[in-house]
Amino acid sequence: MARLPIAWRKAYRPNQIFITAAQSIVVSIERKKKHKAAVHISRFTTGSAECSSVAQGKLEYACLEEVSALTTSSACSIDEFLASGDETTVSLFDELQSTLSSHQGEMVLFARELRQRFHTTMEQTQEMFEYTSMFFQKLMEESKNSESRVAEANNSYIKQNFLFSED
Repeated sequence: MARLPIAWRKAYRPNQIFITAAQSIVVSIERKKKHKAAVHISRFTTGSAECSSVAQGKLEYACLEEVSALTTSSACSIDEFLASGDETTVSLFDELQSTLSSHQGEMVLFARELRQRFHTTMEQTQEMFEYTSMFFQKLMEESKNSESRVAEANNSYIKQNFLFSED
C-alpha cells in the first residue's frame, strides 16, 4: 500500500481524535442509560415508589446535565475538527499549488532544453549531410577521372599494339 504524503497523514489525525472523543461520549451515555434503567427497575422492585421517585428525579436531572455537558463537549470537538480540517485543507491545496507551479517551471525548462538539443542535432545532421554529399561528389569526380585515364591508357595501348603489329 502506498504511503500518503506527510501533510495528508497529518490531516487524518484530527479525524482520529474526533472519532475517539465521539466513541468515549457514546460509551459514557450508554453507561448512564444502564445506570438509569437499573435505578428505575429498583424503584419498582423495592415498593417505595414515592421515596425513590425524588431520588430518581435528582438522578435523572444529573444524568440530563451530564448528557448536556457531553453534547456540548462533542459540539466543541466537532468545531475543532472542522477548524483543523479547514487549516489542513488550505495547507494541502497550497502545497499542491506550489508543487504544480514548481513542476510547471521544470517542464518549461525541460521543453526549452529539448528544443535546443533538437536544433543542435538538426544542425549537426545538416553538416554531416553536406560533408557526406561533398565526399560522394568528389568520389564521383575522381571515379570519372580514373575512368578517363583508364580509357586513355587503353587507347594508347591499343594504338601501340596496332602499330607494333603493322611493323
